[in-house]
This record gives sequence, structure tokens and C-alpha cells, in this order.
Amino acid sequence: KLLVAEDDPYKHMFLSMEHDEGVCEVRVLPALGMEQFARMIYEYGESWLKDNGYSPRCHLQEVEVSEHGANSAYVRKVPYYE
Repeated sequence: KLLVAEDDPYKHMFLSMEHDEGVCEVRVLPALGMEQFARMIYEYGESWLKDNGYSPRCHLQEVEVSEHGANSAYVRKVPYYE
């Protein structure tokens, strides 16, 4: 699978490689930064827990995504107290 940003100037080329050549499976996403990946993975994990009957007994506390030592991002659940 090949992830391509919605605003990528070469998006048409990647989509053509998928459609015409069949060399890749393209997924177009709104953004591809580390922050966006962390948010997407967090939301997917929360949905998976809910869809599979684990929530609210289990919850996702934090997701960290790292490209390399100098580029990473995380999403952390902020506790809610009444």
C-alpha cells in the first residue's frame, strides 16, 4: 500500500500507477505528518476497542509514532474527572 497526501503534487502520477500499471495500492489521506499519523492510529485503536467489545473496560492511553530518532509524535488521552 502506498499512502499519498491529498495535496501531493504527484498524486495523479501515483493514482495512475495504481490504475494503469497495477504496481501499487494507493490510499489518499488528508495529511501524512507524524502528528496526523499518531491521531489516525489513536482513533483507529479506540474504534477497534469499542467495536470488539473491550471498551470501556479497556482504553487506549497513548500512541507514539516515530519515523526516526528526530521525528516523532504522540497522542495522549487526557483524563476526565467529574
